[in-house]
Amino acid sequence: MTYAAFYFPPLAPIAVVLGAVLLCLVAPVFAMAALGVLVLVAAALLLALAAAVASAPFLLVRSVRRRLRSRRRPEPERARVRPPAARDDSRAVLEAR
Repeated sequence: MTYAAFYFPPLAPIAVVLGAVLLCLVAPVFAMAALGVLVLVAAALLLALAAAVASAPFLLVRSVRRRLRSRRRPEPERARVRPPAARDDSRAVLEAR
């Protein structure tokens, strides 16, 4: 038994959509369930979009304030620790031997 969707991977999503449409035409109960799932997904997407739009100004202001604060008060540079071979006193110890 062969399936055309396996031989044509770009057509697989189309086959899935057409199969779902055919199933919904055959059994209206599945159509109602699919419609309910679609409505829930659309509501979740709208809620996420509204949350992103509402939080964008807050996040932008917080980012700008943090950047301005770091420019006014620069962090002290940390002293770099050199490895023992690069220090001057270690050369003196090696030369003394």
